[in-house]
Amino acid sequence: MNRIDIAHQVSLTMDGDTDGFDLDAILDDLNDAGVTDSVDDIDSATYWEIINRHHTGAQAEGKAEKAHADYLKAETAYKQATVARQVAFAQAIDAMGRGGNAILSRKIGLAAPTVKSIADRGREFLAAEFTAWLTTEAALTLNGDYCEVSIVEDTTGGTEPLPASPLAVAVGGGDDAAQDAAEAVMSAAGWETTGEWEQTDHGCSVKVTRAV
Repeated sequence: MNRIDIAHQVSLTMDGDTDGFDLDAILDDLNDAGVTDSVDDIDSATYWEIINRHHTGAQAEGKAEKAHADYLKAETAYKQATVARQVAFAQAIDAMGRGGNAILSRKIGLAAPTVKSIADRGREFLAAEFTAWLTTEAALTLNGDYCEVSIVEDTTGGTEPLPASPLAVAVGGGDDAAQDAAEAVMSAAGWETTGEWEQTDHGCSVKVTRAV
């Protein structure tokens, strides 16, 4: 295989636009695929699969998308854990009664003011009202392909204990499947519905509460 000749042929098939492609890796794979004299030695589908495999720009984009998805998952888990701790502190102190704050502080090794602050936020959270928003319109979801559910605090509309989470239901499908998937995701995150789903401009919504 004459790498210089084959490289020239590859460049011609790409109209000279090889920026963002790992040309050496392409030539290695073409050689392994049996290319000796011409890129026509292999079928077109195989050839372009090799070309696209070494599109470094696409690879970087894919890594960025995965990193962002991993970040969103971690962020969601962190927010859920934060809320769960706040609620648990509030419920524990209230159940223990007088002196509960000091007792819990000694048990877990946090300063009493810190424990009180966490518990107070938990009480605010338990007293607040929340709505789950199910988005089923492709133009309004963050990913464009799958339905999403999020939970937002009603008073300020700023607190999101459950950020927009993709569901295993494609947009444009039936509401029943999307609602079932949304309830499963919310249940796993410690939430339950307190009413019936209602239609909205972008999908559906329902009142929810933290499961006790």
